[in-house]
This record gives sequence, structure tokens and C-alpha cells, in this order.
Amino acid sequence: RRRRNRVLALVRDRTLVERCLREDPEALDHRTWRGKYSTVHKGRPSTLEEIGDHRGDTYRWVFGHNVSALDAARILGFEDIVQLLLRHASPPQRLLAACAAADRSAAEAVVAAHPGVVTTLTSDQMRLIADKAHGNDTAAVTLMLDLGFDALVPGPDDFEAIRWAVFLGNVEMTRLLLRDHPPLNIADRSYGGTPLDNCVYGALHG
Repeated sequence: RRRRNRVLALVRDRTLVERCLREDPEALDHRTWRGKYSTVHKGRPSTLEEIGDHRGDTYRWVFGHNVSALDAARILGFEDIVQLLLRHASPPQRLLAACAAADRSAAEAVVAAHPGVVTTLTSDQMRLIADKAHGNDTAAVTLMLDLGFDALVPGPDDFEAIRWAVFLGNVEMTRLLLRDHPPLNIADRSYGGTPLDNCVYGALHG
């Protein structure tokens, strides 16, 4: 509880937020479980010597996977901080924040003001669609599909959105993703299963 209160205090600290924005040009690109906040080794904790700049984080268990500072402020209900961060955000950052919140009007406003912004997203940014599928967020996945996100960009466990949809048994999301005719006979890179195998495994062990 003390740690959570400390996190809340930091996120609500406008002075600290403004300092982070000044001192770190990439502040709004940092995401839980990504980049410097990813762990080096899978299956076991990293040693102190192995960690280096890859410190890992506990916040993905609080906020979720692939969550930015903007997303965290929104989740916590700190609208004043959200507006502060949005004033410093680039069009891609604003678009990703809107998509993460499944805010269709905000996302479409960004696209209308910056046509082609979706095509400028990197694969690392585009993977938000896979992370939202992993989070069983049908509304966010639907919005990103409508905006032209690449649904074949892998996310957690190197699974594309379709694999998470079938693993979770989300029929609506699966139907939406099947519209783009994803390859259904390709084995995943982590466990060697096709989407049908992922579906069966999720039904038995998910």
C-alpha cells in the first residue's frame, strides 16, 4: 500500500512530471515491459550484473502491458496530468493514447488532423493492437483495425492479435480479425502452434 501511495503521489506531482518532460525527450515513449523496462532473461530473474539498463518493472502488474505515462495518468483518473502530457505529445503519441483508451472520437480527430499518421507508426508502436488483444479489449482492437493498424505485428509471447483472440475465446474479436485473412496455418515462434492450436490450448489451460 505504501508503494502504491508513493506511485500515486509521483504521478500527481505536476512539477516532477514537467521536469521529466524537460529532461527526457523520450518520456512519453517509455512503456511498461518495453525498452529499458523490459527484463533481459525469460524464465528467471536477472542477476544484478545482467540487469544493466534493463531494469524491468512492477508496473505492468498494476497498469498492464505496454502502458505509457499518458495511459497511467488516464487509468488513475488524473485528468489534469493527462491534459499536461497531451500538450507535449506528438501526433503518434496522442493517437496511441486514444487507441489505448478506445476513444474513437479522439483517435479519429488525430487522424483527421494528421492524415497518414498511422503509416508513420513503428512496429514497436503498432504492437499496441496485439497488447490490447492480449488484454481482451475488443473495443480498442476494433478501433485500431478500423484505423488501419497492422494486426500481424506480434506482441506478448510473439503472438499476433488473432492468436490472443482465439486463446481467450473472444468470438467477436476473432471474427473482426479474420476479416483481414490472417495466415492460419503458420506456427507461432514461441510454442510452435497454429492459431487453432492456440485456441485449443487456451480452451483447456487458459
